[in-house]
Amino acid sequence: MTASENGRWVLVSRVPAETSPTNRISCGWRLTNQSAEDVVVSFHLHSSQALLAELTCPAGRVQRGCFHGSASFEIGRGEAASVSAVLEPRAVGPLPVHIAVLSREETIERHEIVELEALDL
Repeated sequence: MTASENGRWVLVSRVPAETSPTNRISCGWRLTNQSAEDVVVSFHLHSSQALLAELTCPAGRVQRGCFHGSASFEIGRGEAASVSAVLEPRAVGPLPVHIAVLSREETIERHEIVELEALDL
């Protein structure tokens, strides 16, 4: 689990460090609004080396493509919202996952790497 903080938001990531290339990869992000006002944000995910099988955000609207997706939602002051994704890797090796969370005032960007280990047969 990784956390980023920019004063207004706290972003916590749940992305596995490594897995088998035959496994679907479940990832999650939780964004907490620590500001004194409600904020509307856009969450963007991109991974060119894994298909984006699922993208969910109970608090907002989701759009999903083959390798990228986004969610738009509002977070009340002191509240949190979550985004979950399921990735289907296509090859062995490092799998970069790039996310960005944007509002009118601020941006948080994060690059995650999932190591896809070769199977011993």
